[in-house]
Amino acid sequence: MGLQTCGLNRNHAQKELQPHGTAEFPCAAYASRHTDAPGDTIPWHWHEELELLIASEGGVLAAAAGEKYTLAEGDGLFINAGVLHADWPLAAGRCRLHSVVFHPRLVGGMDTIFWQKLIRPMTQPDAPPFFLLDALVPWQKQVLDCLHESWKAVSDEPFDYENRVRYYLSLALRLLST
Repeated sequence: MGLQTCGLNRNHAQKELQPHGTAEFPCAAYASRHTDAPGDTIPWHWHEELELLIASEGGVLAAAAGEKYTLAEGDGLFINAGVLHADWPLAAGRCRLHSVVFHPRLVGGMDTIFWQKLIRPMTQPDAPPFFLLDALVPWQKQVLDCLHESWKAVSDEPFDYENRVRYYLSLALRLLST
């Protein structure tokens, strides 16, 4: 499957309609490059999947759940399911984002211990809509490393990459839920 192109197809409620991955492997990785050209953004949208993103080159202005944050290179964001979000390059120039968008069932179906321990706490009404991820905070750096490993596995597609992606995304969710 490899990297997918980021082409947002949204309905009137800003819900993204593009599938992320397949029914067998509900996960997609994206590399988005932004410049300071007008309109070169990822517009407001939301989806049923969870998303991890990192500013892999340059900085980005990211917005989620009505709040805006500047992400320095190496910092990231976890965006919960159903959360309206967007991002723009910083006015100073260019940026590149790496993101992994995945359905919670990739980690474990609703009748599994994985759902009970990792997914259900993240999908409760009182769960945070997003987490800022600072590369200088050790446990948050671990989450960003999980994102990097997941993204790289989807990009390179080594043998059994699906299992590797599932492992790293599960570890990221464990770190976020403790």
